[in-house]
Amino acid sequence: VYTNGNFSGTVDTRALWKFEYRNGAYNIKNVHTGLYIGATQHGSGVQMSETPGNYEIVTTTASETAESGKYYIKVNGVNACLHSTATTAKGWEGGGLGNQYVFTEVTNFTHTLEVGESGYATLMLGFNAEIPDFDGDDNGVFIVTTSAVAGNVHLTKEEGVLPANTAVIVKAPQGTYEFAYSTGTPADVNGNLLLGTLYNKNIADEAYVLNNGANGIGFYGAILNKDGNTAFLNNANKAYLPATAGANLTASF
Repeated sequence: VYTNGNFSGTVDTRALWKFEYRNGAYNIKNVHTGLYIGATQHGSGVQMSETPGNYEIVTTTASETAESGKYYIKVNGVNACLHSTATTAKGWEGGGLGNQYVFTEVTNFTHTLEVGESGYATLMLGFNAEIPDFDGDDNGVFIVTTSAVAGNVHLTKEEGVLPANTAVIVKAPQGTYEFAYSTGTPADVNGNLLLGTLYNKNIADEAYVLNNGANGIGFYGAILNKDGNTAFLNNANKAYLPATAGANLTASF
C-alpha cells in the first residue's frame, strides 16, 4: 500500500485491495470490508459500495506515460484517485494525470481478534484464514448448527482453514489471536446457521447476538437501534444468529 508516494509496509487488511478481473475491467475490493470502490465520481467523501465500478489499469493516459513500474487507474475514462488510511477505505476523486500507482502483491497478512474475559467472541473474515492453535480441547473455532434440545444451539468445532465469509464463534482464554491469510483448502462449514458482516451494518431482521446475559454466555435478542426500532447495528467482522434459526435461545450453550 502506497500513501502519498510512500510505501507504508502495512499488513493491515483495512488497507489492502483485491483486484478482480472481469469482462475486460478490474473490480477493486477492500479486503477488510468486502466492499468495492464504486463507479460514481464524487468529492472527498467515502465511496464504497456493494456494487463495483469497472476500472482500467493502464500505463498511458492523455499525453502522459507512467514512470517505470507504475500505473494509472481509470474509471469512465477519467483518472481515479484512490485513498486508504488506517481506519477508512475511500473511493476516488477524479484526480489529475499525476496519480500513478505501484502494485505490490501481498500474501502474508493477518487479522487480530481480541477475546475478552468472557472467553467468547464472534468473527467473520473476508478471506480464507488459518485457524490458530488454542490451549485446551474445549477451545477453538465453532460454527453453529441446530440442536435437538429446545432453547439451545449446537457448536461444531472447525480446524485447518476457515473459509472466507464464514461467521463463527471463537472460544478461547482472554487474549489476542492472529488469523493469517491462507491458500490452503478451506474446511467444510455446511449447515452453519450464523451470519455476519465485514463492516458495520444495520440488520433489519430479528436476530440473536452473543452476549453474557442472565443465563450466562449465549444468544440473546438483538437490541434494535434508535432509527424507528427497525434494525440493529452489527459490527464489522462480527456474527449474529438470525431469528429463523430457532425459537427463544436465551440459554447458555
